[in-house]
Amino acid sequence: VQASNLLGAGNYADLADVSDFDINIAKGDVDVVGQNCDLQLDLQNVGKGGKNRLTIKTNVEQVGDVSVTLSQAGYTDRSKNDKVAKANEAKVNVNLNKFASEANADLTA
Repeated sequence: VQASNLLGAGNYADLADVSDFDINIAKGDVDVVGQNCDLQLDLQNVGKGGKNRLTIKTNVEQVGDVSVTLSQAGYTDRSKNDKVAKANEAKVNVNLNKFASEANADLTA
């Protein structure tokens, strides 16, 4: 077998090593147990066994907008000044504006 000086295409752009790649996958209008949801999966340092975060956003008629975020310990949140999750985290955010507007309507009636 004769040696070649040709490189694989991934090596020209240094894309053959994905160890430090961060990947974001988002899918909207997903049916989860009859509830319409938006899903977002963040994968960090894919080739190095990085940490992940899953965010589920939906609208519950009785409550309003709700989001659930599950983060693995060590996940770096680049949108919040690189805050690092110290442990596995589960966060639930509820938009309480619906309750505030209903309470305000009751007071002005």
